[in-house]
Amino acid sequence: LGGDGTCHEVVNGFFDPVSRTAIAPEAIFAFVRSGTGGDLARTFEQLDAPEAQLSRIATSDARPIDLISCAWTQDGGGWEISVNIASVGQGGDVCRRVDARRKLFGGALPFAVATLESLVATRPWTVELCFDDGPAEVHTVRNVVAANGRYHGGGMHIAPMALPDDGMLDVVLIGDLSRLQSMMMGPKLYRGSAHRQAGNSHRRCTKLTVTPRGGAAPMLLEMDGEVRGTAPLTFELLPEA
Repeated sequence: LGGDGTCHEVVNGFFDPVSRTAIAPEAIFAFVRSGTGGDLARTFEQLDAPEAQLSRIATSDARPIDLISCAWTQDGGGWEISVNIASVGQGGDVCRRVDARRKLFGGALPFAVATLESLVATRPWTVELCFDDGPAEVHTVRNVVAANGRYHGGGMHIAPMALPDDGMLDVVLIGDLSRLQSMMMGPKLYRGSAHRQAGNSHRRCTKLTVTPRGGAAPMLLEMDGEVRGTAPLTFELLPEA
């Protein structure tokens, strides 16, 4: 019972952080939405009343879904799981700003305001990206989004092509857009077409390594809206985990 951050904490509680394996593989996860962002609920179309959600849980069969693991080496290193979406770059900075203030007006407004603030305060990062076992590619990006679900940031439809049970990681790169281009992209973030804008792109893989180049500000990592470490890091899909 809770929002995206609660789901993140609970799902991570299913796994041993040292062995990175399930503690009780027979355990089943279900959730009733009661939080700020509700982005995981949007992917599973669970935006109705709690009574209806409980009824669905009671009568539906469980099904396996994928998860995203992320390992980072900076700041002492760490490893966690994302059930919905993780991002590194501007996404981490936005979540840091949202966490710093009270969420009095639901999820969408705080994330929209923080996105505009972050847009002014941050500059694009130059990174090396390795998709699966392919060669390193150099990109200049504002954000790297690793998606299992379709929504983040309080309703931004960032990865409309993502399915949480297809065995693939959907990666959306928000490129080296100017501040004006980024502001004009705003409506597309909510309509599900931002990945089609010139300068952005969509890729699919099962593993992605992100390594910053140069002396830019640290690239903050967020997982399901929770701020964690910084790049370099590796996202890896855990099929039917």
